[in-house]
Amino acid sequence: MFNQLPQTDLLSVWGTKFCDMKKVILFALLLVTACNKNDESWYWGEVSAFKNGDCWTAEIYAGYNKPYSQGIDIIVDRFNEKGFHREGIFIYKVPEQVGRYKLEHTEVREFDGLVGSKYYKSIDDGDVAGGTYTLLLNDSISDFVEITEIDGREIRGNFQMSFVNNNSIPPDTIVFLDGKFHTRLVDLE
Repeated sequence: MFNQLPQTDLLSVWGTKFCDMKKVILFALLLVTACNKNDESWYWGEVSAFKNGDCWTAEIYAGYNKPYSQGIDIIVDRFNEKGFHREGIFIYKVPEQVGRYKLEHTEVREFDGLVGSKYYKSIDDGDVAGGTYTLLLNDSISDFVEITEIDGREIRGNFQMSFVNNNSIPPDTIVFLDGKFHTRLVDLE
């Protein structure tokens, strides 16, 4: 009557398509959660400063500088009301000890003993770069990060820094003053 495939062939075809669909769904879920700020295992603590004279707060976490093993990295991110990333500060290669560290032009990959920082903006749904700012050196702002206390995995400190985006006309500057933070070190693996 009807030209039918054996049942085992139908199951194997359906099983293959089902496995492929599971991979697509899993990949989509990973994409959706990868940009979600609510990764409670990382963000912890508080950070505040005056950004260009206005009160400013954000989310914060810190972790060991991997794979370069040059101290710790402090990551500060700000999100809009929909949870999309809007701006961030990345302070890197900070020695894991109490002290005040001058911020310099350096890259996270360079083994030079310097502590660095960058500021960046995001647009669209948080995954499109809106501009990267570098430290504005030789101005009236003393750029630094200070670790004031380390208690187990918790760290507290202060910061102030100025940044410039030389790709905008005129160059855009952003200044953070009287910055304070309290966070904990997380394993970034």
